[in-house]
Amino acid sequence: ILISILVIFLITLIFKKDFINKQDLKLILFSIFFISFITYFSWVESSLLFKWSWNNIPLIGSLRTWPRLNITLLPFIALLFAFSLKYIEKILKENKEIYYSLFKFFIIFLIFLSIQLYFNIFEIKNQEYWGFWQKIRFDYAIKNVPQVIGNFINLYNGKIYIIFNIISLFGIYIIFYFKEKIFSSKFKLLIGIFLILTIASELFVISNLQWGLDKWKTNYVKTLNPLNELRLAFNKKRIIDTVKGNEYFRDKKKFNINYPDNYGYNSHAIIFTKYFQRYGGKKNLNVEEEEIYYVRKFFGNIEPYKKIFFSKKLNHENITSFIKDSDEYEKSANFSYEVLMSKYDGNKIEFNISTQNKGWVSFIDNWDYDWEAYIDNKKVKIYKLLNSYKAIQVKKGFSNIKFQYKPL
Repeated sequence: ILISILVIFLITLIFKKDFINKQDLKLILFSIFFISFITYFSWVESSLLFKWSWNNIPLIGSLRTWPRLNITLLPFIALLFAFSLKYIEKILKENKEIYYSLFKFFIIFLIFLSIQLYFNIFEIKNQEYWGFWQKIRFDYAIKNVPQVIGNFINLYNGKIYIIFNIISLFGIYIIFYFKEKIFSSKFKLLIGIFLILTIASELFVISNLQWGLDKWKTNYVKTLNPLNELRLAFNKKRIIDTVKGNEYFRDKKKFNINYPDNYGYNSHAIIFTKYFQRYGGKKNLNVEEEEIYYVRKFFGNIEPYKKIFFSKKLNHENITSFIKDSDEYEKSANFSYEVLMSKYDGNKIEFNISTQNKGWVSFIDNWDYDWEAYIDNKKVKIYKLLNSYKAIQVKKGFSNIKFQYKPL
């Protein structure tokens, strides 16, 4: 919050003629542009620029953790923070427009305060994220520390940011009040300590609770043959649970059909959230039992835990239509398949099929640019089932099929 207030104040100085030197102005403007660009780009599905890049630049489509892209903003935010301190010092040194500057800080403070009060009064927050990640950690910490400390931790439910907003404004006013001493090395040291403590303490509690509690760390178990366990997991039931981080290990080495918070699985995410809740994986109340049966069968969540299907046609409007087609057509075509588990490694799957009719073989695994498919060692086109999962067209008879992931 303190950094945000100072940076916004710096932006107001841009419009003051000849106050910022040209070299600094170029760096400030570039930093603002870069921060704006990356912020907008990291909105992924909400960004038209990202959508265009995703569809037209293969490298973009090969990457995943786009929301984390904003970590590249840190050095530019630090640069703007440094410039804001530099030009506040210049204002104090020239002893000009002191009260006007204080007025601008107060207006910025009121804007922040109004937004914070609005969010707190109406309890606007990402309830799913807060409930899954933070609230359980905060509740656990509050129960296991003295009441006074627990009351302070409880402020991080939103009120703490109002407090830090007030502290930030108070600290800035103190600096302006002691402007005569601003150039002494001792006073500069005190200012530095105040800035560091204010900025660090705002995030100290939340960062330590998120990463410091063993209760929510992944419990890794030593294994002598991880590849064999991966192959065993392929034939087991897929689960439906919240996806955050190293889910394969957290879920005792089971595959999860839920989706991570990264762009690239939008079609699958739409299908999933039609039937299940994003957090917790419970069935949505408006979904009929017959429909959810077909959905669970499609995703390998009920026996026989299939991941490979054979159908007469590929263009289906929903999972129910596809499974009914597959159930009927596999019987009439006397379809059978065998996965060569000794060759499966997560990046490659190979299996043999036998069918009396031509049709479509679908592997219920998300499509990606870098997957390739081969029939009898000849490369073939991968189509999309329900605009999300891998499928290929096969002729009747015996065929050897291979899907292989080959990233750039």
